[in-house]
Amino acid sequence: MTTQTSTSAWALALLRSNSPYGQALEDHCRRLHGFATNLAAQDGVVLDDDLLLAACFLHDIGLCVRDSSSRDYIERGLDFVEARLADSGLGLTAQQEESLVELMRTNHSLLPLRGLSPQAEMLRRAVQVEHSLGFISFGLPAEARAEVFSRFPRANFNQVLLGFFRTALVDDDPRALLHVFLPGGWAQLRAAFTAGHSSHAASTRNLWKSS
Repeated sequence: MTTQTSTSAWALALLRSNSPYGQALEDHCRRLHGFATNLAAQDGVVLDDDLLLAACFLHDIGLCVRDSSSRDYIERGLDFVEARLADSGLGLTAQQEESLVELMRTNHSLLPLRGLSPQAEMLRRAVQVEHSLGFISFGLPAEARAEVFSRFPRANFNQVLLGFFRTALVDDDPRALLHVFLPGGWAQLRAAFTAGHSSHAASTRNLWKSS
């Protein structure tokens, strides 16, 4: 009897076979998953945990591979994953594939994004908790943040970030970073500015509504 591989196990195998950054990048991905699941529990958001973990493992894969002509690492990563999904045997539904794309495409967004699913919003927030070293918390208690950092130490992750910056600024087109950090373009910036005049709760509800 053949046991079907989970999506996260498949994604981890892809990361390990294509990343030059070893355990440091893997632990970064696991920290994101830890922060996202804690934030979701805090806010009552239901997650597809296997798909979320897969997205964490794959969210930076475009910074590790060059088998695409794209000079935008988000799009390169999406191309890389899409090319391998058909032969993966995972049997993802169309909705699951769309969710994986959303998670990979929007996680580095600096501002809330209109229409974003609650699950993708949890990952977007987790990225900010991670890169701010926990100073941005979205209400996550200090002990919860410390536990994730302790379980998966940052170690030499700053060296990984230097490699990422070199790829994004030298090898890729730096103009693509606008698409990475503001996937909704200038309209996203305007929406965030407008939402800033409302209460935080109301703003979040509006940003999660479809256009």
